[in-house]
Amino acid sequence: MDIERERLAERMNFYLDSRKTDEEVKREVPIAMTDAARFNAVDTRRTLLQVEANAYEQAVRANPQLTAKEVTSQLVDSRIKRYCYRPFDLRWIYWEMHTSFWMRSAKIMYMHG
Repeated sequence: MDIERERLAERMNFYLDSRKTDEEVKREVPIAMTDAARFNAVDTRRTLLQVEANAYEQAVRANPQLTAKEVTSQLVDSRIKRYCYRPFDLRWIYWEMHTSFWMRSAKIMYMHG
């Protein structure tokens, strides 16, 4: 979640870069790699990396001229949505339905917001 779409896209592209280790991601995006009740950060990242890999394969089959970076960027961009966080407080979220990644982040953001 972020108030700036581009900043969120950059973070999610970093998080979903399979060449990055979990430790690298933890240094850059610590909240995304912190375990909590009913949330295993490493397992969640593994699941999302697999989801992205499957989506990547489908996208490349549909348009083989795209580079890996272009495909990943398009996938991330397609999942970034506007969200009414509080009245008159619109933010951007990375929306996916395969894990509890977003809801966990929203709860933590709410508690610390």
